[in-house]
Amino acid sequence: MIITDICSRQTVSLFLVNELDVDQKLDFLIHVEECKQCWKDIYDARKKEHPHYYQQTSRRVKVTEKELAKLNGNSRETVEKEESYQMV
Repeated sequence: MIITDICSRQTVSLFLVNELDVDQKLDFLIHVEECKQCWKDIYDARKKEHPHYYQQTSRRVKVTEKELAKLNGNSRETVEKEESYQMV
């Protein structure tokens, strides 16, 4: 298949379903680096296909300096300051 217009919805669609040959795919990927619209079309299509990858989590856990030292494998049992951090 010969692509006449690299910046088109048809080309984006062919890329998304992996129907471009290697040279066409490389040309298109080079184009996508510069074309914000094609990049956005690909991003939106992947986001629609896999929405669970794009969900934000709001889990935050408070961890004290002592607990953080244990997580990092440090064997310091005494810590001068009992500061807490939020792990995201």
